Amino acid sequence: MQLLFFGWETIALDINKYRVSNRSMLAIGKSVEKVKEKHLKVVPAEFKVDVHQWFILYSRYTSIARKPK
Repeated sequence: MQLLFFGWETIALDINKYRVSNRSMLAIGKSVEKVKEKHLKVVPAEFKVDVHQWFILYSRYTSIARKPK
């Protein structure tokens, strides 16, 4: 099951996910669109719905915007 937005399969990307993706080297990119494209390629289909929430939780508990732990 994938997130459908106006009929398109997509992954939600916010600033926390963008920042964590670059720092963890999961999906490196200089723009949000580049990181989002890489996420669509890297994340398996069965995790696309949940991966956004996982990044939010990871970012909330371990990654501080100015000084990651």
